[in-house]
Amino acid sequence: MLQTRMEAWRDKKRLEWKQEGRQEGEAASLLRILRRRFSDLPTWVESKVLAANLDTLDAWIDHAIDARSFQDVFGDEETSETT
Repeated sequence: MLQTRMEAWRDKKRLEWKQEGRQEGEAASLLRILRRRFSDLPTWVESKVLAANLDTLDAWIDHAIDARSFQDVFGDEETSETT
């Protein structure tokens, strides 16, 4: 019984770590795309990207590919600091 609990805990943690790793990788990819498109990034952009969940990061990556502005990437969200 204890072994079963430990295995379940280990499997749960493994999934959490995998999710965290993917999220970090997606954030790094998005920041790389944004730096290539816009050169220097405002500090709020990096903070926003690093705080985003995986679904949001996936959507922003799709938007970033053709973006002409930060508003194109982040949509209607607050982008008043895009200078």
